[in-house]
Amino acid sequence: DPLVLWTIAVFTSFSVALRGLPGLWVGLLAGLASFAAVTIHDDLGLVNATAITALAMTLTAAATGSALRNHERYKSELLQRAEDAVASRESEANRRVVQERVRIARDLHDVVGHEVAVLGIHLGVAEVGLPAEAESSRAAIALARTSVQSILAETQRILRVLRTDDPDGCPAFYAQGVS
Repeated sequence: DPLVLWTIAVFTSFSVALRGLPGLWVGLLAGLASFAAVTIHDDLGLVNATAITALAMTLTAAATGSALRNHERYKSELLQRAEDAVASRESEANRRVVQERVRIARDLHDVVGHEVAVLGIHLGVAEVGLPAEAESSRAAIALARTSVQSILAETQRILRVLRTDDPDGCPAFYAQGVS
């Protein structure tokens, strides 16, 4: 029965084209086999509507398989591009965060670090210029210089945290008692 061969040719052309062979060639090969089987079986000659339908159905099945394969490739390519875009966006965001942290560290160093260092120098000059009998003033200046050194040390720790790329460095920094 050519209908069995026709059905097998339709499903075979669909599945083979779906798996990667060119749909046009698969459809033509299987379609011509279906056309020949129906033509030989019906013995109506080459202008046989059933044989032409068998050829058309086989070509259509192969084209459908090829179209589905191309659609799956397109869909997977879109998913890959979306994943790449998300990764690129996250990478760019991380890069900007690092740049902002470095900028903050630079600004903090420029403004606070230099001013506190100058304050320490002025306290040292004031301590040297005190008369020998000004012990209470000397003790207050020494205490202020100790505070300035503490501020400089804390500023250096803050700068180290801001200059690292590891955002987990912040909790360890705060765990050292700095608030």
